[in-house]
Amino acid sequence: ISDAIQVFEEVLKRKFNYIHCWYILCGERKWEDKLKGVEEGRRTSKMLADTSATAHDSEPGVLDSSGRPIGCDSAKKWRSMEGSSSSSSACLEVLQRMTMNRDAVHQERSTNIETLLDVEAKKLAAKFENNQLQREAIEV
Repeated sequence: ISDAIQVFEEVLKRKFNYIHCWYILCGERKWEDKLKGVEEGRRTSKMLADTSATAHDSEPGVLDSSGRPIGCDSAKKWRSMEGSSSSSSACLEVLQRMTMNRDAVHQERSTNIETLLDVEAKKLAAKFENNQLQREAIEV
C-alpha cells in the first residue's frame, strides 16, 4: 500500500487524502470482487456484472451468487417495472372515465342546443303569425 501511495503522490503531486477510507473498505466484498476482476481481466468482471444483473431481475433484496445485495439503481428499476403495470391500468381506467364523461357532456350539450333551437323556431313562428294577424287587422 505504501508503494501505491508513493506512486500516487509522484504522479499527482499531492497527498492521498482517503487512506482512512481505504482502511475501512479494503475488507469489503465489493472491493474484493473488484480486485479479482482486475487480476483476472476485464472479461471476468463483465461476466460478474452480467450474472448479477440477471439475479437482480428476479426479486429485490435477493442476494446474487456473489452474496452482494442489489444496488439502489437496480432496486429502483425493479420497483418501477413492478408498479408500471398497475399504474398503467389505473391510468387507462381514468382515461376511459374521462372519455365517457366528455361524451356524456357533449351529448347533453347537443340536446340542450336542439331544445333551444326548437324554442327559438316556435318563437319565430309565433311572431310571424302575430305579424300576419296584425296585417290582416290593418287591411280590414
